[in-house]
Amino acid sequence: MFVSGSGETPGGVVDATEAGVTAWPNPMTDRVEVRFAKPTPAMEISVVSSTGRTVAAFSNEGVDAGGSVRWNGRDASGASVSSGSYTMVIRYSDTVIALPIMIVK
Repeated sequence: MFVSGSGETPGGVVDATEAGVTAWPNPMTDRVEVRFAKPTPAMEISVVSSTGRTVAAFSNEGVDAGGSVRWNGRDASGASVSSGSYTMVIRYSDTVIALPIMIVK
């Protein structure tokens, strides 16, 4: 259920801005750094294309406030992904964050 002003979108996905999660540079060409304003525990990260296909997935042991994780713009086989719109889905504890990413080559 969506509650206006709650920072939560339909389906229980937390808005990245409300969660203090940002991507730089965005749009990206060959890498992106995802920054976390708050401490974040161990997480699973998936990069999903606009067609719903998971192109990359990885995990991280967690970050301190101000910490970051990087993605090199490559899929699971190591190939560079094509230009387009992607969503980085970040999962930890009971939280799911959707972070839009644009790739421009």
